[in-house]
Amino acid sequence: MDEKVKASWERALHPETLKTNIITASIFSMAFEMAIDPEAYPKDLDLELVTPAPLWSLQVVIDVALGTEEEARK
Repeated sequence: MDEKVKASWERALHPETLKTNIITASIFSMAFEMAIDPEAYPKDLDLELVTPAPLWSLQVVIDVALGTEEEARK
C-alpha cells in the first residue's frame, strides 16, 4: 500500500480522530433533522413509531464513547 494512503487511513482511524468525526457527523445529522418541515410529514405518519435521528445519533455517540459493556462499567 502506498505510504501516503496508509498514513491517511491511520490518521482517519485513530481513536481520537474517529471519535471527533463521529460526534461531528452526529451533530450534523441532528441539525439536518431539526430543519425538516413537519408540514411535509405524511398524514398517516404515527410519530409514536418513529425514532428521531437525533435520538439515534446520541445513542450511537454514547455507545462509542462508553465502549463495550465491561469498559463502561469500570
